[in-house]
Amino acid sequence: MRWLNYLFFALLSSIGFEIKIISVQVFNGKNYGPEFDHLLLLTEIDNQLFIIDIGFGDSFQTPLAIQKHPDRNTAYPGYKIVQNGIFYTVQQKRGNQQYRPQYQFTLNIYNISDFAKMCIYRQTSPASHFT
Repeated sequence: MRWLNYLFFALLSSIGFEIKIISVQVFNGKNYGPEFDHLLLLTEIDNQLFIIDIGFGDSFQTPLAIQKHPDRNTAYPGYKIVQNGIFYTVQQKRGNQQYRPQYQFTLNIYNISDFAKMCIYRQTSPASHFT
C-alpha cells in the first residue's frame, strides 16, 4: 500500500536518509496498470541506487539494488530488475518458475500529492479491488 511506503519514507527521511518517491505501474498478468498505481521508494547509498518497498505484500524484504547486470545478482535470490529504455521492471521468480514481472517504474521523482487522484480512485471506484 502506498501509505505504508509513505510512512517509511517519513521515517527514513527523519533519520537522515535521502529518499525519493517514484511511481509504479503494477503488472496484472496481461499488462501494466496506470501511473501512480503504487508508491515506491528510491535511495542512493555509496553510488548505488536501491528501491525500497514495504507495502507490496509478497515481495522483496530488503532494499533491491538497481544493477547493470541483474543476471549476476546473487544478493537477492528470486528477484531482479531489468531495464528496457527508461523503464525498469521488477521481476520475481518462485521455485523453478521463470521470472515474471511484478511492476515497472521510471526514475522520475514525484510528490505524495501526485498520488492523490489514484488513491481516491482505488478507495472509491467499483472497478478497484481495494474498494
